[in-house]
Amino acid sequence: WYRRMSVIYAIGTWTLLGSVYFVSRKKDKPP
Repeated sequence: WYRRMSVIYAIGTWTLLGSVYFVSRKKDKPP
């Protein structure tokens, strides 16, 4: 159970980091 929660938390963190990185890169790049 603890391992499952840890995996879910890790996936959520990576998804959030990926989203922030994508948005930042998109904003930094001029249209």
